Amino acid sequence: MDTTLVPVSTSTYNRAKLSDPHNQRCLIENCPETQGVEMAHIFDRDTSWRPSVLDSIEWGWKMKKGSLNLDTSRNIIFLGASMHRLYKSRKWALIPEESVVFQYLHPLMKAAHPRKQFPNIQGETFKYRFEPIEDMEDIYLARQSTNDALDITIHEYPFDDFPILTSHVHPKYVILHLGRLLRGGIKSPCRLALLLKYPWLEFVEHLYLRWTGHLPNNPERDRTYIPTSDKNRVISDADSDSVHTPPRRIRPLYPSKGRQISSSSSGDSSTDSTSTSTTESRSIASHGMQSSRTSHRTQNAGVHLLTSRALREQARNDTLENPKWTNSRIASWAKECARCSTMERL
Repeated sequence: MDTTLVPVSTSTYNRAKLSDPHNQRCLIENCPETQGVEMAHIFDRDTSWRPSVLDSIEWGWKMKKGSLNLDTSRNIIFLGASMHRLYKSRKWALIPEESVVFQYLHPLMKAAHPRKQFPNIQGETFKYRFEPIEDMEDIYLARQSTNDALDITIHEYPFDDFPILTSHVHPKYVILHLGRLLRGGIKSPCRLALLLKYPWLEFVEHLYLRWTGHLPNNPERDRTYIPTSDKNRVISDADSDSVHTPPRRIRPLYPSKGRQISSSSSGDSSTDSTSTSTTESRSIASHGMQSSRTSHRTQNAGVHLLTSRALREQARNDTLENPKWTNSRIASWAKECARCSTMERL
């Protein structure tokens, strides 16, 4: 589904590099960037294609609606290519500290804090454990020393001696990913093994369900969720070189079947044309074809899309000529045929 979302921008990559305390070395194997290290999202950025889930997360996290950007540097780590593939295949995960997880829970009821009491946990870095989940029995990890490239420590399954990891990624994204795994993203025996080793992970699953569940009734009444001044505000797609992530969701390159880009279903045919043109611009510009797009628009400046709205308007237009055959139209057609036949004989 990556192809349906705006590609990760250069600014996103630069922000992740600035935030990473390991200088873009693989978080797990500690190999340098020159050895095929890739940028990896902790919580899948494809979730941006599910606005209802983002609505719920934004509510649970005490955010404004539409402000969750999964391209934030706090959701991005750097991994070697093989470790990245294993992560995306759900073969391993990061385990947050138990004390951090419990900060998101009411101390007595052990339930997720409501929106108004959602904790704002600060910290430049956090501690995590590397945890194998499935099909890691035959894999060993060669962790390189930062100071000496020839100093390599080999770690074998079940990796009980693997060092505690320090990362800038925020635990709430780690909790989301881990909760998704526990809620059906991995096989049942793997889930049970995790809960047996870390019984408190049941609260991680609880937090995931609360954060991604349904919104309460009438959430629009909460001015901190949908401020009156923001209801008609258009958020730009433009990214910047700022060290701060733009507070807006990742945009799709084009609408899926039955989905409209326009915020309103009403409007004239020019609105439809504008929406289509805007989507086309985003898709082509992302591949460096701005000049081709401009030429294409010039050649088709007078072309109008044949939409259902246009057909309805045409049907209501009384000034259009009756398309039925009449005596005068038949006579005109016959005269034209005779003229063409005479020209062919000449």
